[in-house]
Amino acid sequence: MTIVQPGLLMERDVPITNFSGNVPSVTAKRVYDVRNGAQQNDWRQGVKNLQRVVTDAEQAGETLRGMGTAWSFSPCAVTDGFLVNVLALSRVLDVWNPQDLEDPSELGSVVLVQAV
Repeated sequence: MTIVQPGLLMERDVPITNFSGNVPSVTAKRVYDVRNGAQQNDWRQGVKNLQRVVTDAEQAGETLRGMGTAWSFSPCAVTDGFLVNVLALSRVLDVWNPQDLEDPSELGSVVLVQAV
């Protein structure tokens, strides 16, 4: 495992299969583990880490898919490209607005992802 930057780890050529083993295994070129900063209010590091992963995938021309606990019974997350494991992104933001950014001009580079 390689430390790319604080809170961002990357491993190359990782065999991936789902929990039940019913989806064919693939070898992902890269698997990123993305983490927030250590403090509760340090969510910016997680956003920066996600931005880095998206940029790496775009520059390499690779598919990027999200990965969680590998429980899916469908091949929705199967890729031989890049995977991003977001399990360690544990911050919950009650309210988020552009004023929270250090530089409001960064708004175009922010991606808001929500799950229910």
